[in-house]
Amino acid sequence: MSRRPQRIIVRRVDNLGDIVLALPVFEALRKNYPKAHFTLMVKESHQALCAHLADEFAPPLPVERFHEFARKYDIAFNIDYFGNDLKEQKKSSVVRHINGIKWEPQRHIATHLAYGLAMHGLEFPSSPVPRLPITKDRRTTAKAWLEKNGVPAKRSLWIGVHIGSREATKRWPTSKYAKLCTWLHQAFNAHIFFFGSETEASSIDIVFQALPDDVATRVIAQPLDVVAAMLQRMDILIGNDSGISHLGAAVKTPTVSLFGPTNPTLWRPAGNKSVLVLRPQPKGPMHRSTKLPVQTIEQVKQGVHLCLQKYVKREKFPVLDTISVSADIQFERTRKGVIVRSGPKGSACLVQDGWQRVKRILATVDERKSYKRTLRRFRDAGPLLDLFILHGIVKWGRS
Repeated sequence: MSRRPQRIIVRRVDNLGDIVLALPVFEALRKNYPKAHFTLMVKESHQALCAHLADEFAPPLPVERFHEFARKYDIAFNIDYFGNDLKEQKKSSVVRHINGIKWEPQRHIATHLAYGLAMHGLEFPSSPVPRLPITKDRRTTAKAWLEKNGVPAKRSLWIGVHIGSREATKRWPTSKYAKLCTWLHQAFNAHIFFFGSETEASSIDIVFQALPDDVATRVIAQPLDVVAAMLQRMDILIGNDSGISHLGAAVKTPTVSLFGPTNPTLWRPAGNKSVLVLRPQPKGPMHRSTKLPVQTIEQVKQGVHLCLQKYVKREKFPVLDTISVSADIQFERTRKGVIVRSGPKGSACLVQDGWQRVKRILATVDERKSYKRTLRRFRDAGPLLDLFILHGIVKWGRS
């Protein structure tokens, strides 16, 4: 009977999104070897994200040097995407490469990596979804950061925005983000949180300065475990195809992801709370077209509306008072603002108007139910009219 390995090292030296997508593999390896001592070789900035899966960390090494370093361990795993496993395996009797399963165009990359465990006779999750637990200490640190930086108590939607990405072709133009964020504040009275690194700070400042005072907060170059805790507090996260989008999905925050040159079938944020805004793309796995993400702001607005309607739950807005317009439509006063809701599980619109103003406006509706003329007095006239027309309360034409 062969001896069970006592010391195992796993190497994944890559970018943030790659680390997040590899989390199910880390977890599966620990389940396959529950009594082994695990060393993870990841970048220092990523260690906090993997602390719950590692007994210790090793400094990153290039793969060529890793083969020699791995001789200290009983087994070593190197996680990659699309390598030649048999060729690499000959370099060392110790290193096992998790990359050998043939790429299939409809298989998400997290599943592709998890299936790579099968080559080594290991159990693997059939539908892997990266998940990052947020500890009490991380939540406390995030809360303290928000208080220290003067972020007001949550009274409206908190929307996270990440305007950066490692590759320029993945970045939606800064000017369009500025217009989008202005709309997010005007349409939903949202407080905007800009997440990014030091290298992205100048681009964030351009968008930040386009907004009114006290409606946005910059979260720049913070430790990634603290960023994850703050992302978990967001109602939704909007961003390009980037590591931050994957991190947001891993903490179960609904995401709106803008895709351009990458294949969303493979690289979309994993999980069931992801809305993609995209254009048709090449079929290959490593795809490198030069097309930028989506062209129009309206496409992204539609994605935001869809994300809010599907994933921002009613329980997040405890109702304090209501005004029923019909069996299908009602205005609700909540601690986060005034919501117009269509049915118990229908779409919802968060309006800027205060409750007293809403009551005064609705009080002007005469017996003929001239809602179309009345709704024009709301700051969110367009979305409200669309909602009322959808349910037949307002007809097209003159009211």
